[in-house]
Amino acid sequence: MDFLLKERKIENLPNILQEDIHKISIGNNPYLIGSGSIQSLIYNSDFDLNEKIIVKDLKSHIQQLKKERNIWITSVHNTKEYIQINTICNIYNLLLDVNDTIFVHSQPSKKLKQKTLKEDIHKLINEGNFFKALKRLYTLLSLDAKKNIKLISILTEFLNSNIGLLQNIINQLDIISNFVKVERNRNEIVNFNLEYCRFQLNKVYVVPIEEKLYKMFKLREINKLKTILSKKVQEYTKKWVDINRKLLGI
Repeated sequence: MDFLLKERKIENLPNILQEDIHKISIGNNPYLIGSGSIQSLIYNSDFDLNEKIIVKDLKSHIQQLKKERNIWITSVHNTKEYIQINTICNIYNLLLDVNDTIFVHSQPSKKLKQKTLKEDIHKLINEGNFFKALKRLYTLLSLDAKKNIKLISILTEFLNSNIGLLQNIINQLDIISNFVKVERNRNEIVNFNLEYCRFQLNKVYVVPIEEKLYKMFKLREINKLKTILSKKVQEYTKKWVDINRKLLGI
């Protein structure tokens, strides 16, 4: 089962995405974290990076990024502990989130990460966001991967399932929503991504997909569509969690 733990490296990604990652990152040694860093997880619309480097000129870096035609900055967070640059990249017309977090000091300890993740899981379940809670649980288990390999295997199968595909469609619709806030003149990219999501919805079979939903892949209806699809994901995932709650330990 070692393949479940195999990391995805930046050099394993398409060349065009590698190039954008190195433009977004401040240093020369960014590395992937989260679900985008795990080769066995097949549905990824976002790639999260970490760096540990002293940032000398953030302003110039941001100004340079703003000149890129196929990278858009959605937000920048500059705190005492970290700097985070959130972007959307155009990779062969498919929009992807690429987010870089640069730690100013040391990264959180394993013990602190575990504590934070457990709190997040509890909060997400109380909020009814069961799918995201499972992703947090996956991250928590991965901190002691070999010890939790059987449960990681079960979660991997669920996250890679047809309901994982539906959640990935919702994530892509979120990216489109954020994209149109920062770019108003690239309608061809928006239309391509809407059509891509509509095509992917044809593959969903574990929950009912009403015919009317295929007609809602328009910007003016995207929020309503996300709400409908999200409800389907959460209801399905809740049933799965309830059946497996004792095994999952949540």
